Amino acid sequence: LALCLAQCSDPREKPLDPTTPKATQAWTLLLYNDADFAPGYDPTADFVAEMYGVEPLNVLILRDAHPTNAGDCNTLLHRPEDDATAAIFQADAEGVHLLKELGEVSMGKASTLADFVRYAKTYFPAERYVLAVYDHGAGFSGSCRDDTDSDWLDMLEMRDALRDSGGVDVLMFTAPCLMASLEAMFEVKDHAQFYVGSENTSGYCYWFHAMTDIRNLLQTAPGISTLDFVQEVIRFMSRYRCIEFVGEEEITMSAVRSDRLDAVVSKFAEISRNYHSVKASQDRLVGFLQEHYTEVETYADFNMDLSNLAEKMALAENDGEAREAWKELQDLIAQAVVAE
Repeated sequence: LALCLAQCSDPREKPLDPTTPKATQAWTLLLYNDADFAPGYDPTADFVAEMYGVEPLNVLILRDAHPTNAGDCNTLLHRPEDDATAAIFQADAEGVHLLKELGEVSMGKASTLADFVRYAKTYFPAERYVLAVYDHGAGFSGSCRDDTDSDWLDMLEMRDALRDSGGVDVLMFTAPCLMASLEAMFEVKDHAQFYVGSENTSGYCYWFHAMTDIRNLLQTAPGISTLDFVQEVIRFMSRYRCIEFVGEEEITMSAVRSDRLDAVVSKFAEISRNYHSVKASQDRLVGFLQEHYTEVETYADFNMDLSNLAEKMALAENDGEAREAWKELQDLIAQAVVAE
């Protein structure tokens, strides 16, 4: 009898499995929660304590855990302690509700992300969609390491997922490091109107408390413009610090307009061509980098702050035309970065 109870007891809720769309809300916020890495932190409990749906806001979570961290949030999610399989949940003022069991999935596949966004749009339609991504990040290399499946979601896959699902209004990297990368942004620019991320190392603890502010904003001012929304997100994040968790007082975070990225890239390509076309120009650039490279803001040894580089090059250049080109690049970056 004891053995049967141990084997047969299952706290799992019955999936709600919606078959018809809910009423359209102003916003749907999606958390692509890839906690399938070790050692890893699963932010589900902290996220839903602050971010839950009350009209006019839907909140959905695709959560995939790792065997080493699955038990951290499984009680909250009404799942067996050792269950690390993926599922889609809805968070509202009454708690967290199982919508759909997914079994074992790779969070590093474009199809997993695309299916999640399509599912949300089908059954929880909204006027605007915010996609928040959780896991590790590595700038132009992408995000979302799935240890169980030895997979990683690179930026081409993320582009394909957003394209195939119709895109989102805001793409936010809520923890992944180094994702405010021009190369990463450029891949998804046609499928997300605004892009929010850090060019520095990061962590979910920087989003503690800010999620409450974001929820309150979307519920009390659902008609806020998308531009004003992302600017408020950055302002909320500037209120809080993560020093008690990782010993870091500051974090970089920016919101970028995707429709301004083409101009930035075109100007930078023009500058690059000009340096490469003339030997004397090449020598000037090499000389600057040899002398001043360490003065340019860099993160994790490979994310160079392009605006800071442009500023220093404009000061160092003795060629008037080249100097003006760097200043123009600075201006274009300032037009693309709507909050930081």
